[in-house]
Amino acid sequence: KKIIFENKRLILITLIIYFLTVIQFLVVRATEAKVNIDLLNSVILYQGSKIFITCLIYLAVFYLLYILTNKYIYSVSIIILVSTLITVAEYLKMTIRNEPILHSDLVFISNLPEIMSLVNHGTIYTVIGSIIVLLAVTVIVSRKIEPKMKYRHPIIKRRILTFLLALSFLVIIFWKNDSNTIRTMVFKAIQYQDTPWDITGSAKINGPILQFANDFIGSPMKKPANYNETTIKNIERKYTKIANKINQQRTNSLKNQTVVFILSESFSDPSRIPGLNIDHNPIPFITNLKQQTSSGLMVSSGLGGGTANMEWQALSGMAQGNLVPNAGTPYYQIVPGQQIAPNITNLFDNKIAIHPYTANLYNRIGVFNKYGFQHFYHIDSKDKLSFTDRLGNSSVISDESAYEELLKQITNNSGSTFIQLSTMQNHQPYDIAKYDQNDFKISGAAVTSENNSKIEGYIEGISKTDVALKNFIDKINQIDKPITVVWYGDHLPGIYSNLNPQKDALTMHETDYFIYSNRSTVKLDNPIVGPYEFPALALEVGNNKVTPYYALLTEVSKELPTISTNITGADIGSDSLLINQDNKFIKENDLTPKQQQLLYDYRLIQYDLLIGKQFSAQWAQQKIK
Repeated sequence: KKIIFENKRLILITLIIYFLTVIQFLVVRATEAKVNIDLLNSVILYQGSKIFITCLIYLAVFYLLYILTNKYIYSVSIIILVSTLITVAEYLKMTIRNEPILHSDLVFISNLPEIMSLVNHGTIYTVIGSIIVLLAVTVIVSRKIEPKMKYRHPIIKRRILTFLLALSFLVIIFWKNDSNTIRTMVFKAIQYQDTPWDITGSAKINGPILQFANDFIGSPMKKPANYNETTIKNIERKYTKIANKINQQRTNSLKNQTVVFILSESFSDPSRIPGLNIDHNPIPFITNLKQQTSSGLMVSSGLGGGTANMEWQALSGMAQGNLVPNAGTPYYQIVPGQQIAPNITNLFDNKIAIHPYTANLYNRIGVFNKYGFQHFYHIDSKDKLSFTDRLGNSSVISDESAYEELLKQITNNSGSTFIQLSTMQNHQPYDIAKYDQNDFKISGAAVTSENNSKIEGYIEGISKTDVALKNFIDKINQIDKPITVVWYGDHLPGIYSNLNPQKDALTMHETDYFIYSNRSTVKLDNPIVGPYEFPALALEVGNNKVTPYYALLTEVSKELPTISTNITGADIGSDSLLINQDNKFIKENDLTPKQQQLLYDYRLIQYDLLIGKQFSAQWAQQKIK
């Protein structure tokens, strides 16, 4: 009794933390399983070691707060608040995007209004109300009860020792994951199941806190063998010769041409979803246009999100599949550290970006500045958007307005011009109520009472995209200068609950793309592509000459299967995954020696430009003569 009494505060906070942690594990598992007594038993019995370490993490944070503030009740309340917010945020992100919280998501904290606009208002009000209640209870308990709780504070040496031990434990757990550290031994002891190809599964098995700790990476890309200046210079000479050979067959430069990249938010033909029946085609124009142009399917690394990663690949010509699995978002983790950031804008005189939304997310302002964009039009920019109409009750600018803004820039700029547009119309949340009508009837196994309105709203939205795109194409056909348009969806919406992440991996990660030119009649046969191939494909459709760097990208696009992140959720013994033009998975060992050498060259240049000493940076930034 004496021991219990003297340690009552430690016992109380330990019980609270254990209860909160079990709830956290249950909630994460609830995204894939029904919450019942069997699930509770499974969590407690089979995830006990992970729960134990997670509890120690929370306990270490508690002691840091308690020692610094000397306020027990306030420290307990902060732990309850933090744990609850993490649990709610984890559940929402895994439900919406099938992805746990990553450390690259922390930058969104400074953009809470934008993030909250994507979450159901009822959830927001519930969380805010809970926080207010918790704060009120904390103040009352702190004033009424804590003064009566007799407690002999430990001597200063013991407090300092406890503080240092707690801090050291947190440093060990959250130190970057790139070497055999003490953390590695701890994770091995608790049988942490490291599945970098399936971070969502990892969060469900190991808990969100340990998955978050494991997400702290060292280098975002593995160093290829024999990386040195001599090797890089040999590659430069090799593809300079190939560029000269390609240019003998091409007649155009970019001198008076306009190239446009249009990222169509969440666009993907719903007719490819198994178990979803639609009474008539919502995108007839796009369906027909794809049959007449260089078109096919684009492999996306995201599902329900990850737009910036598609932008990065399309602009830089670099494959995310070459990065380590938990590399996160290159806009945050890679581009800021690049002294020189070669990208497609290097080929043009006029460089314009349009995003009819806030630019605070994904570090776009900083990235686009480094990428050389001279103007970036968004809702907060000094260069104001001229077209800002919305559809029905939608809170975002319509595609029709976005295309009108794009047409204005195409018309107002002469000479070689590159324009990047990322639309917002079909961004989540989805609800048919935000439109004035519903022209489509849906049925099938993919439709449930929970997602019926979401699917209807999404289909109505892309049908309006189809109409807006037709008007845009009709108008650029009237413009008397060469215009090449690369149009693609960045990812599927996260609304199809019947899809299996492994069985339906390709269905869940393939969107639509086409490349249209108002002057060229070149039609390429690339049914499956990655977004990093778009620069080379755009130059080829326009019959434009290439620089040595884009000669490398051209060879990669022509000779290699598509390089993707591991979208299957299975252990494939590799960081990346290859998909051939028959839409089948293949292994690197299946490549010919020539293909393996090309892949090695590509990875060497990508490593050099992103992580290495940038021996090839000036070479990669050349303009087409």
